[in-house]
Amino acid sequence: MGAMVSALERIRAANSKYKPDHGHELFHRLREARIARGLSQHALAEKIGCSDGDFHRYEKREHLPNSDTFVAWLQALEFTIVPPE
Repeated sequence: MGAMVSALERIRAANSKYKPDHGHELFHRLREARIARGLSQHALAEKIGCSDGDFHRYEKREHLPNSDTFVAWLQALEFTIVPPE
């Protein structure tokens, strides 16, 4: 548990260096949620059906996932998706 806490602290410290533009904050929050749930990038990539490399690039914002992959990512992290009214 201690390693997970320090990983979260490192992510929060890294987040403080950036302004939340172009979805930067969103992807860091998703990464934080992944770590808080004890999931590795590999485990989450398997869960959502993409390669480890693709997932790494998504989380680092080097590439954007398609909508189906993004929804699977949110569902795997147990986020609630509420359609607009």
